[in-house]
Amino acid sequence: MILSRRSAMLALATGAGVLITGCAGEDPAPTKATPTELEGRPIEPEPEDPSQEGGPVPASASEEDEQAAIAAARATMDVWVQGSTLDQMDWQEQLQATLAPPAQQAYATRQGYKVPDTEVTEEPAIIRASVGSAVVRVTTDASTYEVTVVKAGEEWKTTAVTPIAGGDQ
Repeated sequence: MILSRRSAMLALATGAGVLITGCAGEDPAPTKATPTELEGRPIEPEPEDPSQEGGPVPASASEEDEQAAIAAARATMDVWVQGSTLDQMDWQEQLQATLAPPAQQAYATRQGYKVPDTEVTEEPAIIRASVGSAVVRVTTDASTYEVTVVKAGEEWKTTAVTPIAGGDQ
């Protein structure tokens, strides 16, 4: 766990105060600082978005990259929905061709016949995208998925197929 500077300072100040009053043999006085206040002022939560803190912001994907990301997610899901109709080895071989290396290992033991989906029913849509990765929503006849794809060189590959409603969870 990484502490913000404010949290670390608060922890140090509180610890020092307890240590000092403990050495004096007195009961420690109640502190005025709470997890939401320090010296009577509210502590603002650390922003989770690095752009709010002036940190690097991933560059937005170009229209071309978004279309390539959608195509990669669609390619994976076009194979995915054939799980109950293709021979397991054929299904795995075709699926593996659409996956990035870490996902190839993760999905190597997936059993296609257990996939309840049989067709993609809506056009995939970008949820969020940067120049190097994207999350694409794909809806099938059995569920809705978020398919994560990454760009490796000039090629987009799938790293995760995550059911968000229904489906093979």
